Amino acid sequence: MSAARAPDASIRQLVGVVVILLTGVMAVLLSGCAERSPMASHSGRVPVEVWTIEDWSHVPVRLTSPDARPGTFLDARAIVADARGRIHVSDAGRHAILYADPHADRPLEWSILGGPGADQGQFMAPEGLDVDAGSILGVADTGNGRIQRFTRGGAIMEIIQMEPRMPADVRYVQALADGTLFILTDTEPFLFRMDRIREQVSPVYLVEQAMPVDMARFGNGLAVLDASGTLHVLSSAGVTVRRLTGIPFIFIDPIQSGLIARTGPVLWVFNARLEPVEAWQLPDSMDSRGAAVSGADLLVISRTHLHRLP
Repeated sequence: MSAARAPDASIRQLVGVVVILLTGVMAVLLSGCAERSPMASHSGRVPVEVWTIEDWSHVPVRLTSPDARPGTFLDARAIVADARGRIHVSDAGRHAILYADPHADRPLEWSILGGPGADQGQFMAPEGLDVDAGSILGVADTGNGRIQRFTRGGAIMEIIQMEPRMPADVRYVQALADGTLFILTDTEPFLFRMDRIREQVSPVYLVEQAMPVDMARFGNGLAVLDASGTLHVLSSAGVTVRRLTGIPFIFIDPIQSGLIARTGPVLWVFNARLEPVEAWQLPDSMDSRGAAVSGADLLVISRTHLHRLP
């Protein structure tokens, strides 16, 4: 009899171990979804560098196209820098993307991609921009209800029409390393995930959702900012793994090893653990709409100007 019961006892012990392990895993997963503040988790104080409007240099918009009107942006909406430092700005007023390679010893010379229209390579009021690790440029062609993606040389890679699978009012697009696209629109349910072969589209719902207003690539996943100022960190599958509350974020942008974000008058740089590592206080009069890091330069766009730290 005792020999017959021995396997049963071993099975019960094994089941007990599995239950304990699963309980521990669930506890870790649930704690990952808890609200956390990077300010609370960061032990040291972050010095804030205060800049006045006189400290910032305006980078003139000198266009290489002979038929374009030079001077300033007409209505800058977003800025990104690729892995090699090339800067891209969407100008909804020009219905074009302006891009420039940085030069330390001379002003930027801006080239123009696109122009007003609905043909391939043209735009109507473009807004959000994205560059992936391969320097593929994604453009939310808002007025035309589509996304266009380009090689670094300006050749069309793909055009993704929003309707009928998604609302037409696309504002932002982010491509992850595995080819997954996340698309943010102004119409509920707002946020969508598209698989790498562009066949399946599914809505993404945030935990305790307020309207998403901005997003940025973060590690292998995505950071999404909602209208309440909460930052949601999502996996590549669109599952919330972390939330940060208590900081009134205004916009977020991706950088190579973290995020750059504005909260009130302060521009913060967060590392890969979402701890603040640098901060600058912006001039009150600056209408900042986005930020990017190109080489050693911190660049911020307002509606009409590109600003660069001295």
